[in-house]
Amino acid sequence: MRVAGLAADSATRGTMGTPKNPNNEQPPTNNYFTYFRTKISTTNMSNHPISAFIEKYTKRLQINLLACLCFSIVIFLLSSCSKENHAPSATITSFTPSNGVTGTTVLITGSNFSVTPGNNLVKFNGTTATVIASTGSSITAIVPVGSTNGTITVTLNGVTATSSSSFIVDPDLYLLGVNKGGASYYAYWKNGNPFNITGVNGAGAIAVSGPDVYITSSVSISSNKDQGAISKNGNITLLDAGATTQFAGPSAIFISGSDVFAAGWEQTAKGEFFAKYWKNGKGVVLSDTTSTSYSGKSGFATDIFVSGTDVYVGGNVNNNAVFWKNGVLTTLSTNNSGVNSIVVSNGDVYAAGEEVNASNIRVAKYWKNGVAVSLSDGTTDSYLSAIRVVNNDIYATGGVNTVATYWKNGAPSSLYSGPFNSSSFAMALSTTGDVYIALLIGPDSSNGYSTALWKNGILTNPFLGTNTWSMCLGQ
Repeated sequence: MRVAGLAADSATRGTMGTPKNPNNEQPPTNNYFTYFRTKISTTNMSNHPISAFIEKYTKRLQINLLACLCFSIVIFLLSSCSKENHAPSATITSFTPSNGVTGTTVLITGSNFSVTPGNNLVKFNGTTATVIASTGSSITAIVPVGSTNGTITVTLNGVTATSSSSFIVDPDLYLLGVNKGGASYYAYWKNGNPFNITGVNGAGAIAVSGPDVYITSSVSISSNKDQGAISKNGNITLLDAGATTQFAGPSAIFISGSDVFAAGWEQTAKGEFFAKYWKNGKGVVLSDTTSTSYSGKSGFATDIFVSGTDVYVGGNVNNNAVFWKNGVLTTLSTNNSGVNSIVVSNGDVYAAGEEVNASNIRVAKYWKNGVAVSLSDGTTDSYLSAIRVVNNDIYATGGVNTVATYWKNGAPSSLYSGPFNSSSFAMALSTTGDVYIALLIGPDSSNGYSTALWKNGILTNPFLGTNTWSMCLGQ
């Protein structure tokens, strides 16, 4: 049979374009394409136009079926995602405590949290925290290192919940002193946790710059000689000493940029004391006992403050209150007196200490630019151990008789009302206005002296068996 084409071979076409079936074969009703494709292939119709027609539309049908299948899968996936994204969003209703140092455990209360801790992304003002536990209504997280004051956020399934109030990150608190019963006699505490200080004969003051902890100390050079030193993160560096120095006591420290300043005293083999400060280990003698001005006099440096390029050192010479600015001496009192603390604010120099009056009573006193201001009435022994000035407010601490006392702009407040004596030797102020004071309480019959922390009028439980005298806040 010759097939010339559909148009020419009209005798083989039905009225509706269906080929005649002379053998009365019935194609399967469920698959005409397969039937005609088979018949054409066995009839040598490879060149007939109907073959191309069937081939084309068979492939098109297969493509359409595949497209429908893919479309159904996409719809299913989008539906699943839509259901997930429309899950109830997490909310934060509260958190406790409202403030704390890095490492503090914070309980966040809310709703729709994941019971899997790792699924809850918690941040303190943008810094990611470690989540240690969670339920649908609470999350327990640790305040991360480097976090700052700000809101707490919880992100879950791409949706973020934000607290309505800010968490306040307290500065790290450092104390220096004696840890009775500890692995080492001297120690410092960071947020209440003790760290041993080894290889020293004494510890004077503590300062922190970034992650670095600096401590002034003295170390044994021989059986009858000590030398001043500074420990940085446990690594000890000796301070230079005079040729006749037998003992040294650097008792104050100040960090200014990359420079480390210390102040204290050295004692000669003859028993003479002279005031001295060190900058990056190099000493500057303030009261040279070999000079005419200081001959036969004892000098001590008790505190140091650096403002710009000016170095201020407070102390006493022959029991007279003095301070030095860049090595130049200013005498504040010729009575039996001394300076225990010095600061500079807006160009004004504040030196705090004590002065004995005509009744032989010590008077708590500070000098502002050389002008004396008394903070006690002169009827009972009193003293100032530290002074700070923030926004023109003057903060001081010390003691009145046997009670640790705090003054703000001249108004006194007792820090302890318990059964034991108390005193105060260290104070620090945060940038947010919090006032921290270390109290020494005792002695009692069981623990001797103990240190307690006073913050904004609240006294914490004492660190039993400790005696601290220097304090600073982490930056």
